[in-house]
Amino acid sequence: MLERFATGMFKCGESDSGRKLKVPLRDYLEYALYNRDDSPLYMFESSLEEHPQAKEMVHDYKPAKFFD
Repeated sequence: MLERFATGMFKCGESDSGRKLKVPLRDYLEYALYNRDDSPLYMFESSLEEHPQAKEMVHDYKPAKFFD
């Protein structure tokens, strides 16, 4: 995923004024691995079909065998 979408910009929050805060996937994954925040940021996209990289990820997704 990182090889294909490292530079894709994904939403991880909003500013106090309601502006979307976006970061490259590679930066978010590094943050997720090493953060020790009490209230960590999380990545989300509310309109997956409108986001080019997220749309591609959804089409590549396969549930774990456990869920079959």
